[in-house]
Amino acid sequence: MLPAGIRDEPWFYCRSRPNAISVVHELFVVYAHFHTMANRTDAKEEASFPLELQQSGIVLGASVDIRDLQMIQDRFNITVFLYFEENLARESTLGDDLRTYGDIPEFERPFIRVDVFLEYATGSDPAFLDRLNELPLEIEIIAYGELQQENENPLRYVKGIMPFLDELIMDDVPTAY
Repeated sequence: MLPAGIRDEPWFYCRSRPNAISVVHELFVVYAHFHTMANRTDAKEEASFPLELQQSGIVLGASVDIRDLQMIQDRFNITVFLYFEENLARESTLGDDLRTYGDIPEFERPFIRVDVFLEYATGSDPAFLDRLNELPLEIEIIAYGELQQENENPLRYVKGIMPFLDELIMDDVPTAY
């Protein structure tokens, strides 16, 4: 007997004439689905975003100026996390990452909140925001999610990937010789 609601899943199907291979295949799919769900420790991360974020240009795959992400974070009461490692950003959830790196100082983690990053950058270089006018820092948006927290409202968040230096467009930037 399949667990309740399993037949409602979009990936579940029954063939009109099941044979041994299709039964084994279906059992494997069911096992893989529930094994994955059991190992997920926070709410699912999604490729679909709330309408309010979509209307502000926050959608899967969008490149968004880091300054705009700060404004969107403040306006919509979400938290934007910037990831420095693409594989980590795409293959894990924020909840897993916070548990894995929770004991590591914030500035040594492979991800950081956008507001903390901008505060640090402007503290280190007061002209940092002006430099962004010349060379915008575009963040690739990869996920939206909600993280359940004990005795608190869910943390709504967006994950983005910081570009590597070799990915930055360096047109019209003077070169030192």
